[in-house]
Amino acid sequence: MRYIIKGNLGATAAALFCSFRPGPASSFSLFAAAADNKQTIFQPTVVRSSTSCTTGSRMSSPSSSLSSTMDDQTVKSSPSSLSSSTPATTKKLKVLALHGSGGTAKEFPKRLDALNKALMSTSTCNKAAVQLEITTVQGPFDKDDGYSWWTMPEGVRSFNAKEYTGFEESATKVLDVWETEKFDIVLGHSQGAILIASLIALKRTPYHPRQYIMNGCSFPNPYTQQLESLSSRTGTSSVVADINNSNDDDDDDNDSSSQSNVLFVLGKQDKITPNSSGEQVRDLLKKGGFTVSSCYHDGGHGFPEEDTNDEAMKQIVDWILR
Repeated sequence: MRYIIKGNLGATAAALFCSFRPGPASSFSLFAAAADNKQTIFQPTVVRSSTSCTTGSRMSSPSSSLSSTMDDQTVKSSPSSLSSSTPATTKKLKVLALHGSGGTAKEFPKRLDALNKALMSTSTCNKAAVQLEITTVQGPFDKDDGYSWWTMPEGVRSFNAKEYTGFEESATKVLDVWETEKFDIVLGHSQGAILIASLIALKRTPYHPRQYIMNGCSFPNPYTQQLESLSSRTGTSSVVADINNSNDDDDDDNDSSSQSNVLFVLGKQDKITPNSSGEQVRDLLKKGGFTVSSCYHDGGHGFPEEDTNDEAMKQIVDWILR
């Protein structure tokens, strides 16, 4: 049986979501309804009072409404509670986010809290709030305290592996979700980014979103030939751009590579994935017709945090909003 849980969580509670278990002590108000052999648990509507907003005010960290299908570990997170300075309108960006090796679908959205907060902080009375509606999928193979997207022999890395054992199972699982919604952004961290790059190389993506974000990406070695064989469509141009100097693209038709932008986020202190490996993927996608940009930050392998990588976070936000 599949369960979907929805509720309004504060920033602290959202960070603890992975340990939440519904029960008598739960702060959620719940009721169940059976439909198509799926039990759904709903959160009642939250009524917010109207308030005036202050132009240029900084937003508080967004709360989230989370839903999780427990049998296939697909988690959705969307901010739903805003501060008193919230603009009248809100623009939601649908994000498909894939965790790295050893991660989980429940835990990964909180790694993007800083990005969500930074996006919210750009909002004013005259500018719509931007919120991330995050969907994550969980890898099928046990790895440490989490899961991975494929397995490899001990000591072998994704950038030098001859085969990703279990790749097809993971690809099918991710594509089943990718095909169901029109995502604005497809984001991957580490092994999750390699999975996205592999699907692009194999030309198996159901469509190209407006933006891809690859954090700590490594070269998908088993699919070298396919990645190298990507070719630009006739009449399209490809650009490797500094993150602050890319051209705007307002076209809503995102089905071709020339209309999809790719941001590579690279930590200068990354000891897990050499930057050169991600740069190799970037350069080949450029040849394939994608408009690619790079954001280098002073951190390591993880996604930048606003407090420690404030300039990098600002660049990422500007790239998303351009």
